[in-house]
Amino acid sequence: RVLIHDARPFSTGLPPGFSDTFGLLPVVITQDMVGQNIGQFVAGEVKAAKGRATEQQKNFLAAIINNGGRADVWRSVAEALKTIS
Repeated sequence: RVLIHDARPFSTGLPPGFSDTFGLLPVVITQDMVGQNIGQFVAGEVKAAKGRATEQQKNFLAAIINNGGRADVWRSVAEALKTIS
């Protein structure tokens, strides 16, 4: 167990709704796209079994998907792997 004395909220500098986890997923472009590799943005909102995403979080995930990225709410490693595979 860890005890944090005088714990208080802090700002990461990211906008409200920004996902808990994010990164780039390497994607091989098809031959008609010259066969280069690109990075595809991936975002995951980590929640407990009964946790719910806020409207801001839902909007962020939708923006990622609508712009060609991959994003979802993750309640397990299996759900995260489903998003990136």
